[in-house]
Amino acid sequence: MKNISIIGLGFIGLPLACVLSNIKKNNKLLFQVNAYDKKYNGKNKENFFDIKKKIIDKKLLDRIENAKKNNLINFSNDYSRLKNSNVVAVSVNFHFETSQYKNQFKKIKSLFAKISQNINPNTLIFMETTLPPGTCDNIIIPEIKRVFKKRKINAKNLLFAYSYERVMPGKNYYDSIVNINRCYSANNKTAFKKCYEFLKQFINVKRYKPYKFSKIIDCEASKILENSYRAVNIAMIDEWTNYSIKSKINLNNIIDAIKIRKTHNNLMSPGLGVGGYCLTKDPNFVEVSSKYFFNNDSNFPITSKASTINKKMPRTSMRFLNDKIKNFKNETILIMGVAYKGDIGDLRSSPTLDLIKFLKKKNSTVTIQDPFVDEKILDCKTVKTIPNFKSFSKIIFCTSHEIYKKIKFKKFSKKPHYIDLNRVLSFAQIKLLKNKKYKLDILGTNE
Repeated sequence: MKNISIIGLGFIGLPLACVLSNIKKNNKLLFQVNAYDKKYNGKNKENFFDIKKKIIDKKLLDRIENAKKNNLINFSNDYSRLKNSNVVAVSVNFHFETSQYKNQFKKIKSLFAKISQNINPNTLIFMETTLPPGTCDNIIIPEIKRVFKKRKINAKNLLFAYSYERVMPGKNYYDSIVNINRCYSANNKTAFKKCYEFLKQFINVKRYKPYKFSKIIDCEASKILENSYRAVNIAMIDEWTNYSIKSKINLNNIIDAIKIRKTHNNLMSPGLGVGGYCLTKDPNFVEVSSKYFFNNDSNFPITSKASTINKKMPRTSMRFLNDKIKNFKNETILIMGVAYKGDIGDLRSSPTLDLIKFLKKKNSTVTIQDPFVDEKILDCKTVKTIPNFKSFSKIIFCTSHEIYKKIKFKKFSKKPHYIDLNRVLSFAQIKLLKNKKYKLDILGTNE
């Protein structure tokens, strides 16, 4: 049985630990999985399994539940146990703002100093955290070599691989771990081989062949460019959404027509805003890389502007609401979905939070409904089940939870004014509402 250690037990690390701990070969468990997190205090391992409350993917839930029930994961805060590991997978979060990146690099050095002080020379360090391009070559690997030298270990024995995660929480959470094309790179031939051997233990590599980069920095840059492209795509559509509000064009219909062409089907649609952990920060990493590692003052104007636009994107919906609502003070508003994306309970950088603050500032009475969130938010009443729509004057759909597209028409009534800010409602629901002449407004649709 191989010994695998996972460092960092958030939305990436904990699911990976549970997936690995369930893998069997010849009816025997393949891995002994050890889990490390700075929040672990020796007693609170149950807290990490609470992530299942925000997951709907049955395949992943089954593995989490089995790992918990059968104690398949050993939790620890004792890094000396890393000496038994064949692979140490690092899944920690690092937030890089251009004004504070030096402090983040210090934290990275500290973490890898601790790791390299405790591992054996033949242990593969497998890094899957998104990083500014150049971090592995200029920060992480030199720090490991420094500690190895101090331990009188030949630096040639260092085995380091980088393969950024591509996890997508939601209904395909599990598949985004095991049925997806990963990119990877490493510092030498042995590390390349061990990295691929590790990946193929939990990824369907026959169908989703990992893409091999000869240089680690290219692999790091791949994730940043991918998310920068997505951020620019979103920012461009927000500009067009603002234009559609003034010009009264039906932007949603226009985009649907364009997306018929397969080469253009990744065009984004109007929405409330950008949230979550990746798109809100990753595009800035290239500027950090350029300044810190290459002493280049390039400001990446397109990427930077896109990030700025996306941070302000909820204001587009606020202007849209200002046109549709005459007196906010007298409104009783039901917010449908507060998570940053559909079918998860993750509130990180959710644009809906900005919208709620806006509505409360306007003195509206706000109730939040989200099937994946049960905590109180911004002093608003929060409910998990869908209440009677007749009790509210406005129903604002903000998050594309799949369950909302399945709301039966009898649930709707004529009294509320329905507003869809994220293309949440199905075509059938929209058609029925329009046929009944219920009041409905959709961001990006002007009829």
